[in-house]
Amino acid sequence: MSPLPIVEIDGRMSQVMEHELLTIFRALDPPARELLLERARRLARASLRQTAMPDAGDGESVAQAIRRLVRAYPELERHRLMDAASRVLETHIVGGRPAVDCICELEQLFQREALRRQAD
Repeated sequence: MSPLPIVEIDGRMSQVMEHELLTIFRALDPPARELLLERARRLARASLRQTAMPDAGDGESVAQAIRRLVRAYPELERHRLMDAASRVLETHIVGGRPAVDCICELEQLFQREALRRQAD
């Protein structure tokens, strides 16, 4: 099966791409269809997260970063993250750790949790 030409219209999937995807889907057996759907869902979640996550602004505080990450990852369970996030915030406030280092650690924490949740 040769791929149809890709025609993007305003950044959305074109009818040609939709047709190709449907043709491929119909050719698959039921277990492969389930696998394709699961992968498509993961891609969609990742795509939404990339567009939804605002970049850290210059001078962003650690507390602002936590709020930004909580908004960017609404599917995550806050109680699983807040203990670790609070410890990172404490190292900044009490220990004098640079905000940039804390923010990087927080972003990694949220990303790891999102990946762990996807794997479940």
